[in-house]
Amino acid sequence: TSDGVSTELDIPASIRRGPAMVYAEDPLNDTNWNLLTNPKLDSTTGWTATSVTAAAYARSINDHLVPKLENACIKLTSGASGNYSQALGSSLASAMAGRKFSFGCWVYSLTPGCTVGITDDAATAVSDAHNGDGWEFLQVTRNVSGTNATTLTVKITPGTNNAVFVERAYAGQIARIPISYTNFI
Repeated sequence: TSDGVSTELDIPASIRRGPAMVYAEDPLNDTNWNLLTNPKLDSTTGWTATSVTAAAYARSINDHLVPKLENACIKLTSGASGNYSQALGSSLASAMAGRKFSFGCWVYSLTPGCTVGITDDAATAVSDAHNGDGWEFLQVTRNVSGTNATTLTVKITPGTNNAVFVERAYAGQIARIPISYTNFI
Protein backbone atom coordinates (compact mmCIF):
# COMPACT_ATOMS: atom_id res chain seq x y z
CA THR A 1 0.00 0.00 0.00
CA SER A 2 1.12 3.57 -0.54
CA ASP A 3 1.02 6.48 1.86
CA GLY A 4 -2.00 8.03 0.14
CA VAL A 5 -0.03 11.11 -0.91
CA SER A 6 2.73 9.89 -3.20
CA THR A 7 2.07 7.73 -6.26
CA GLU A 8 5.59 6.29 -5.99
CA LEU A 9 6.83 3.89 -3.37
CA ASP A 10 9.81 1.67 -2.68
CA ILE A 11 9.25 -2.05 -3.07
CA PRO A 12 10.90 -3.93 -0.21
CA ALA A 13 13.44 -6.57 -1.26
CA SER A 14 11.44 -9.18 0.66
CA ILE A 15 8.57 -8.89 -1.84
CA ARG A 16 8.93 -11.08 -4.89
CA ARG A 17 9.38 -9.37 -8.23
CA GLY A 18 6.74 -9.62 -10.91
CA PRO A 19 3.12 -8.52 -11.21
CA ALA A 20 1.90 -6.60 -8.18
CA MET A 21 -1.22 -4.78 -7.07
CA VAL A 22 -0.83 -1.31 -5.52
CA TYR A 23 -3.49 0.20 -3.28
CA ALA A 24 -3.80 3.63 -1.70
CA GLU A 25 -6.14 4.50 1.14
CA ASP A 26 -9.20 6.48 0.13
CA PRO A 27 -9.78 8.39 3.39
CA LEU A 28 -13.21 9.14 4.80
CA ASN A 29 -13.97 12.85 4.58
CA ASP A 30 -16.58 14.86 6.45
CA THR A 31 -18.70 11.90 7.47
CA ASN A 32 -21.95 13.04 9.07
CA TRP A 33 -21.71 10.39 11.78
CA ASN A 34 -18.28 11.53 13.05
CA LEU A 35 -18.99 13.26 16.36
CA LEU A 36 -15.53 14.72 17.01
CA THR A 37 -14.33 18.31 16.97
CA ASN A 38 -11.25 18.50 14.70
CA PRO A 39 -11.31 14.86 13.55
CA LYS A 40 -8.40 15.41 11.15
CA LEU A 41 -6.14 16.03 14.16
CA ASP A 42 -4.26 18.72 12.26
CA SER A 43 -4.29 21.09 15.25
CA THR A 44 -4.87 20.78 19.01
CA THR A 45 -8.30 22.47 18.81
CA GLY A 46 -10.97 20.53 20.69
CA TRP A 47 -8.56 18.12 22.39
CA THR A 48 -7.08 18.10 25.92
CA ALA A 49 -3.54 16.95 26.72
CA THR A 50 -3.11 15.42 30.19
CA SER A 51 0.49 14.63 31.17
CA VAL A 52 1.51 14.52 27.50
CA THR A 53 2.90 17.21 25.22
CA ALA A 54 0.76 17.73 22.12
CA ALA A 55 2.00 19.77 19.17
CA ALA A 56 1.06 20.12 15.52
CA TYR A 57 3.56 18.45 13.22
CA ALA A 58 3.60 19.77 9.64
CA ARG A 59 4.52 17.87 6.49
CA SER A 60 8.00 18.69 5.23
CA ILE A 61 9.93 18.06 2.04
CA ASN A 62 12.14 15.66 4.01
CA ASP A 63 9.35 13.51 5.45
CA HIS A 64 6.65 12.00 3.23
CA LEU A 65 5.71 9.33 5.76
CA VAL A 66 4.38 11.56 8.54
CA PRO A 67 1.68 12.92 8.35
CA LYS A 68 -0.13 10.06 6.66
CA LEU A 69 -2.91 11.79 4.69
CA GLU A 70 -3.07 15.46 5.64
CA ASN A 71 -0.58 18.33 5.68
CA ALA A 72 -0.34 18.18 9.48
CA CYS A 73 -0.96 15.78 12.34
CA ILE A 74 -0.44 15.80 16.11
CA LYS A 75 2.74 14.58 17.77
CA LEU A 76 2.17 13.28 21.29
CA THR A 77 5.14 12.93 23.61
CA SER A 78 4.55 11.18 26.92
CA GLY A 79 6.46 10.69 30.14
CA ALA A 80 5.36 8.12 32.68
CA SER A 81 1.68 8.27 31.70
CA GLY A 82 -0.93 10.52 30.19
CA ASN A 83 -3.45 10.83 27.40
CA TYR A 84 -4.92 13.06 24.73
CA SER A 85 -8.69 13.23 25.01
CA GLN A 86 -11.92 14.81 23.86
CA ALA A 87 -15.03 14.94 26.06
CA LEU A 88 -18.10 14.67 23.86
CA GLY A 89 -20.52 16.44 26.24
CA SER A 90 -23.29 15.33 28.56
CA SER A 91 -26.11 15.62 25.99
CA LEU A 92 -24.30 13.22 23.67
CA ALA A 93 -23.30 11.03 26.63
CA SER A 94 -26.95 10.52 27.61
CA ALA A 95 -28.05 10.08 23.97
CA MET A 96 -25.54 7.23 23.54
CA ALA A 97 -26.74 5.37 26.68
CA GLY A 98 -27.32 1.71 25.87
CA ARG A 99 -25.79 1.99 22.38
CA LYS A 100 -22.68 0.72 20.66
CA PHE A 101 -20.05 3.44 20.21
CA SER A 102 -16.72 3.27 18.35
CA PHE A 103 -13.57 5.39 18.30
CA GLY A 104 -10.48 4.99 16.15
CA CYS A 105 -7.57 6.90 14.66
CA TRP A 106 -4.38 6.43 12.66
CA VAL A 107 -1.29 6.20 14.88
CA TYR A 108 2.36 6.19 13.78
CA SER A 109 4.81 4.71 16.27
CA LEU A 110 8.01 2.72 16.22
CA THR A 111 7.51 1.68 19.86
CA PRO A 112 4.69 -0.66 20.91
CA GLY A 113 2.15 0.41 23.50
CA CYS A 114 -0.14 3.20 22.28
CA THR A 115 -3.88 2.55 22.78
CA VAL A 116 -7.18 4.33 22.20
CA GLY A 117 -10.12 4.22 24.59
CA ILE A 118 -13.70 5.19 25.35
CA THR A 119 -14.80 6.19 28.85
CA ASP A 120 -18.44 6.45 29.96
CA ASP A 121 -20.04 6.83 33.41
CA ALA A 122 -19.40 3.18 34.24
CA ALA A 123 -16.04 2.10 32.77
CA THR A 124 -13.37 2.44 30.10
CA ALA A 125 -12.85 0.23 27.05
CA VAL A 126 -9.33 0.12 25.58
CA SER A 127 -8.07 -1.08 22.19
CA ASP A 128 -5.29 -3.54 21.59
CA ALA A 129 -1.85 -1.91 21.82
CA HIS A 130 -0.04 -0.54 18.78
CA ASN A 131 2.61 -2.97 17.49
CA GLY A 132 5.29 -0.32 16.92
CA ASP A 133 5.56 -0.97 13.18
CA GLY A 134 4.70 2.44 11.71
CA TRP A 135 1.14 3.46 10.77
CA GLU A 136 -1.62 1.40 12.33
CA PHE A 137 -5.34 2.10 12.68
CA LEU A 138 -6.31 1.63 16.33
CA GLN A 139 -9.99 1.17 17.12
CA VAL A 140 -12.14 0.37 20.14
CA THR A 141 -15.89 -0.27 20.46
CA ARG A 142 -17.89 -0.07 23.68
CA ASN A 143 -21.48 -0.79 24.58
CA VAL A 144 -22.15 2.45 26.46
CA SER A 145 -23.73 1.96 29.90
CA GLY A 146 -27.54 1.95 29.75
CA THR A 147 -27.66 4.54 32.53
CA ASN A 148 -24.96 6.77 31.02
CA ALA A 149 -25.77 10.44 31.67
CA THR A 150 -22.69 12.66 31.91
CA THR A 151 -19.47 11.13 30.58
CA LEU A 152 -18.47 10.10 27.08
CA THR A 153 -14.79 10.70 26.42
CA VAL A 154 -12.46 9.33 23.76
CA LYS A 155 -8.74 9.21 24.43
CA ILE A 156 -5.38 8.35 22.91
CA THR A 157 -2.79 7.01 25.36
CA PRO A 158 0.74 7.07 23.86
CA GLY A 159 2.26 4.70 26.41
CA THR A 160 5.18 5.24 28.78
CA ASN A 161 8.02 7.46 27.54
CA ASN A 162 6.82 7.34 23.96
CA ALA A 163 6.35 9.66 21.00
CA VAL A 164 3.54 8.95 18.55
CA PHE A 165 1.89 10.78 15.67
CA VAL A 166 -1.91 10.71 15.40
CA GLU A 167 -4.17 11.63 12.52
CA ARG A 168 -7.73 11.20 11.28
CA ALA A 169 -9.91 10.22 14.23
CA TYR A 170 -13.44 8.88 13.95
CA ALA A 171 -16.05 8.51 16.71
CA GLY A 172 -19.66 7.53 16.40
CA GLN A 173 -22.37 4.97 16.57
CA ILE A 174 -20.83 2.56 14.13
CA ALA A 175 -19.62 -0.96 14.83
CA ARG A 176 -16.62 -0.87 12.48
CA ILE A 177 -15.07 2.24 11.02
CA PRO A 178 -14.71 1.62 7.28
CA ILE A 179 -11.26 2.05 5.76
CA SER A 180 -11.30 1.70 1.97
CA TYR A 181 -8.56 1.45 -0.63
CA THR A 182 -8.31 2.41 -4.29
CA ASN A 183 -6.51 0.05 -6.68
CA PHE A 184 -3.87 1.90 -8.72
CA ILE A 185 -2.87 -0.97 -11.02
